[in-house]
Amino acid sequence: MNVYFAQIASSYQAREHFVPGRIMSDSIMYKHRPLGSARSIRIISLQGASTGELYLDLEESSLDSSPLYEALSYTWDGQTPDQPIKCGGKRLDITRNCMEALLRLRYPSQQRSLWIDSICIDQSGTEVSKEEKKHQIPLMGEIYGRCARVLIWLGQETEASTRSIRYLRDVSDHLQPFKSGSKHTPVHEIPLTDKERLWKRRADFQGQHYDLYFSRL
Repeated sequence: MNVYFAQIASSYQAREHFVPGRIMSDSIMYKHRPLGSARSIRIISLQGASTGELYLDLEESSLDSSPLYEALSYTWDGQTPDQPIKCGGKRLDITRNCMEALLRLRYPSQQRSLWIDSICIDQSGTEVSKEEKKHQIPLMGEIYGRCARVLIWLGQETEASTRSIRYLRDVSDHLQPFKSGSKHTPVHEIPLTDKERLWKRRADFQGQHYDLYFSRL
């Protein structure tokens, strides 16, 4: 399984044409159709940016049929689903984080197949949706395990995130000389001067942040 960190700076300028307000507040709300089996999931077909607005369709597929899709991992941040997009020609409200991720990840013109829990699993709060979650949530490990790759959305760019990405690239550059094909030089065999540079760079980075969420290198 491959893991891909979504680029914070988008290369698709067409995303700027999207205006959430275009979707009228009185649009018919989208309702998830019940899944046909306990092994079924919904897969998003995200339309290209050339359409202007965010438009997607949901298609049911069985995990046993090995569907091709990418799975998105992102944080809800306690946000309320108040951003309207088009799903199957109807209105579906999602969180701002989710909307920003979709805007960044959609291709310029072709479709993209995705799995996103907040969209693919019915979040309506009805008894039917609660029952669906009992079956879908236990499948999430397998859903992520079977996907073509995991897309990790880190959110919009900030000064701190720019420093973090720069730091990770610096570490990768320092370690590159000790990688040979599929073999990696054990940490204890890396020359002391190179390890000192790594730890100095890490200390400089840590001094610029209040919270450090990774520390083992």
